[in-house]
Amino acid sequence: MIEPCYLQRVVIDNANLSCTNFREAKFVEVSLKDSDFQDSCLNSANLSYADLKGLNLRSYDLNDAVFKCADLEKSVLDEAYLRDADFEEAKLVGSSFKNARLQSAKIKGANLQEADFTDARIIEADFRSVVNLNSHQVKVARHWESAIYDPEMQKELGLAPESDE
Repeated sequence: MIEPCYLQRVVIDNANLSCTNFREAKFVEVSLKDSDFQDSCLNSANLSYADLKGLNLRSYDLNDAVFKCADLEKSVLDEAYLRDADFEEAKLVGSSFKNARLQSAKIKGANLQEADFTDARIIEADFRSVVNLNSHQVKVARHWESAIYDPEMQKELGLAPESDE
């Protein structure tokens, strides 16, 4: 059995990492700006605190991946599989999630300035404590009514606040 890859505090910018199995890999505090992961597996990978600016992760299987506090500014995650992915406190400024599957994703505390969720499936995604999110960004997504929001955003979206039972 191949052990998962573990890298911490290294710079691998502009690297060709295509066709590689990074399932359950740990890239903690790693810089991977503009690297090529084409046809690579990143399912369940831990990319916490990683610098992932400008990555193209279109159509990737990133289910259960961890992006806590990662910088994904201007990254492309269109059509990606992100079920149960963790983007807590990530920088997602200008990132694209068009047609992505974000079911049960944790997006708490993330910066979503100019993030594009057009046709993304956000069933039960957790958007509490996010910054720079507006109702227009939410309403272009699919199943936005079932996502989890702060009371202020619920009001802006016209959703009934959840009761504290």
